[in-house]
Amino acid sequence: MSSDIFLAYSGDSPPVASLMRASGETLTARGRSTFTWEEMRVGGRILIDTILRSIDACDCVVAEVGTMNLNVLFEAGYAVSRGKQLIFSISSGDSDARELWNSVSMFATVGRIDHTEDSNEFANRILRDYEPSAGEQLLTALLEDAGPRENASIFAPSAPESNTALSQLDKFLGRQGELNLVARGDDLTLAPLSYYTGSVYRSSAAILPLLSEGAASARTHNARASFLAGFAVGQEIPTLLLAPKSLNPPLDYKDRMFRFGSAVELTSKIEAWIQNLQKDPSDRRVGRLRVSVEMPISTFGRYVAEEELDALSDYYVPTVQFENILSGSFSTLFLGRKGTGKSAAMEQATRGWCHSVEATLPVGGGLIGGVCGWRGWGCRSVTGRRSRRPRKRAGRCGGSPVIWGVARR
Repeated sequence: MSSDIFLAYSGDSPPVASLMRASGETLTARGRSTFTWEEMRVGGRILIDTILRSIDACDCVVAEVGTMNLNVLFEAGYAVSRGKQLIFSISSGDSDARELWNSVSMFATVGRIDHTEDSNEFANRILRDYEPSAGEQLLTALLEDAGPRENASIFAPSAPESNTALSQLDKFLGRQGELNLVARGDDLTLAPLSYYTGSVYRSSAAILPLLSEGAASARTHNARASFLAGFAVGQEIPTLLLAPKSLNPPLDYKDRMFRFGSAVELTSKIEAWIQNLQKDPSDRRVGRLRVSVEMPISTFGRYVAEEELDALSDYYVPTVQFENILSGSFSTLFLGRKGTGKSAAMEQATRGWCHSVEATLPVGGGLIGGVCGWRGWGCRSVTGRRSRRPRKRAGRCGGSPVIWGVARR
């Protein structure tokens, strides 16, 4: 079944559902074949595989996300991953929806139109924005700097509000030395969408934790995780969502969600799931090939300095804080969230100086580091790695540290 437009929306809001159905009828009457998820019923049941095939067959997906429904966001992420045009929509008169949209903050690069209760007006807006090629353009932009698929690489971000089970899982994954854990320690709150889609794209599998509905960050975190889960499924990589048993599983997640009750239960599931993954997955790219954009430069760099230390010197722009490091005239304290440039400054400073000192903090997986301000002492350079275990490593030198950088997540 092919169509031009697929309408995704929550069935929990009768006014929104009525608007979307009426808009679909108007679009079809004006020559754009349009289907809704409610038309995908087979024997009275909604089958997610049928919905995904319908998205594959369409050119554009219009997703009403006023409540950040997890099914709708999963379908939206899948649509982007398959190169479909995605148009988000919320009610123009719903202040709560606008506040929630701003809180999620991940979708700034995706188009959005606000609707009223007038289905004819909404259909007109959709037709004005209908541009099937926009989907491929967005996907290309999101994956432009993704890098190749990596074997034994799992996209495994953290939850902003961890519990005992998730904490034990993080420790278990950290002990799997053969695995490359992408985005470990990142709770999906800071980086742009392209960073996360690129991370998913180069991974061989994805594990995404969801929060119980009573958690303070549940609505925003679960919205981001659901979108990225849909994107991962669209890239045809094994995907597993984790949720406490108190969270009712959304329809779209079907067998892709594991609801856990204890740390032992969760760890056992993940261990078995990892063992069932392909031992040597193919390096071929799944889905569309990345298209290079014709620009004077090929990349704007990675989101975090640790991922491109070899190329950092080619584009690093010295700041006042960096000059303070080199002058050695006084101590400087760096405090900032991930991605604000602490690691880049310290890495560049150590290349022309005798050594750096770094130590991990026992809480939150933070990093603390110092740069020696004395040249010519011939001392050793020792750098600690990020870890949730408390440990310290330090080089020896006759000088004194002149800078300490602290990263707390």
